Amino acid sequence: MRPICLAAAVGYAILRGVTALGLSLSQESRTGGAGASAAIFAQVANTSVWPELRGCIRNVAEAARHHPGLSKLDLHVALTRADAALEDEVRRMRTEIPGLSDAFASVVQNRGADIGEFMQQVQYVHQHSSNFSYDLVLKIHSKSSRGNWRRRMLSTLCGGPGQVRTILGMFGERPRLGLVGPYKLVWTYDTPNEDVFGSLGDYGFRVGDTERKMANTWEIIYPGEHSFPPRDRYLISGGSMFWVRPGPLLSDEFQSAIPKFLSVWDEGYNRSCTTAACDHMFALERVIPTIYYGRYRLDYAQAPKYQNK
Repeated sequence: MRPICLAAAVGYAILRGVTALGLSLSQESRTGGAGASAAIFAQVANTSVWPELRGCIRNVAEAARHHPGLSKLDLHVALTRADAALEDEVRRMRTEIPGLSDAFASVVQNRGADIGEFMQQVQYVHQHSSNFSYDLVLKIHSKSSRGNWRRRMLSTLCGGPGQVRTILGMFGERPRLGLVGPYKLVWTYDTPNEDVFGSLGDYGFRVGDTERKMANTWEIIYPGEHSFPPRDRYLISGGSMFWVRPGPLLSDEFQSAIPKFLSVWDEGYNRSCTTAACDHMFALERVIPTIYYGRYRLDYAQAPKYQNK
């Protein structure tokens, strides 16, 4: 099995202005060094679907345990309210699940839905970079509005150890691969509608004033740059579950934007909200993947189809 060059495309090096696309694990793994590290970031506002997320975590850990290029796998679970039993379970997982290096549970502000919770997680990792350094990240969450959609995302991103190994192999074989989204749920402006799950393609960018809202959100992250990309570099990972190299999320620009978003979002989640603050929340489902594809010019891919999903 080929070692993964997890950070070869965008890691801390390219974001700090270094011309080389380095930070590769392959050299370390070949020479018996530390290898690369990965992390699962789970946002669990709806604890009733925790068993599904736990199954995903076990599959990733099993794949990581046998992967020659991956030496560390951490788990970060964000809750929106204290849950002593679940928090204790998460902390025990590091000793109960082979392949899992460490596990952390935290209670975060219930702002910005799963995206806001995820932002708080990556903010914490960035603030404690001496303790946490990851080359690859899996983002999953307890999406409750559409169970079939959630199960589709989880099955294709982490439905079994073999599925995870395939995705790790994709990153290893493609040094410029920045994001892998669920099967038929990652698409561009020009992706044919029939190639998107449920023929939802138009809902990515073509409904209403989605593009304007994306541009407004982009401006929060990159103020004054006038760098919003053209349509052919738009990207969405529908449902906001994906594998990514975390460099863009740990950049100074993205990290500086996190408190701006958190300060305007209200507590709780309202799907029908139409305020400017909520526009940012919904736009980020598109803006975050577009940062990878449009700003850093990284490749994207969809996860392979899994069983009958």
